Amino acid sequence: MNPLQDDELNRALASLQAPPTPPQLEARTLAAYRACRAGFSLRQASARLLTMQLRVPLPAAVVVLAALLALSIALVRVETRRPSVAVSPQPWGGLQPVGELRPVIIRGQDENR
Repeated sequence: MNPLQDDELNRALASLQAPPTPPQLEARTLAAYRACRAGFSLRQASARLLTMQLRVPLPAAVVVLAALLALSIALVRVETRRPSVAVSPQPWGGLQPVGELRPVIIRGQDENR
């Protein structure tokens, strides 16, 4: 007997019928949905968010705090190294606008055009 050609199993599956759904199932489902929807408010959700507890392992918290501290120190150092505007009286550090443009075309040795 081939397991893929089992006639007895095929007949049992063909005669199998799902039980009928109870008539009050839809009403109960809709009532549960409406009760859940009515119990939700934005104020409660935001209060839950603000009072939420977050459990973080101590080594992970130490690494995150150390990274934040290093980043803040690096930002402070970069900020203190920037020259102030009073150092350079001219707007572009002494550069002047070009009076006349003279473009020059430079060709390679291979190009005979």
